[in-house]
Amino acid sequence: PEVTETVLNGVVRSVGSGGILAEFPRKIPVGILMHVVLQRRRGPIEIECRVAWIAGTGEAIRHGLAFLTPQGPDFAEDLFLDTDRSRGPAG
Repeated sequence: PEVTETVLNGVVRSVGSGGILAEFPRKIPVGILMHVVLQRRRGPIEIECRVAWIAGTGEAIRHGLAFLTPQGPDFAEDLFLDTDRSRGPAG
């Protein structure tokens, strides 16, 4: 089956140097290439991924997305710190 949506919104649950754990409202077939745009405070990051695995049913289907080009060891930390800064000071 082909994916026909040009935009499919999801939620990132985990990020590492090799890929992303994301939830989407529908199953994306294993092996499909995806152009992923991660939204962050300093602007979006665009990454090419391949769906490596799928788990679950319902409204939040988990997908393992493998980066076509592995990211550096600080990639996930930089994303977290950028997002954390956007929340402002605690208190």
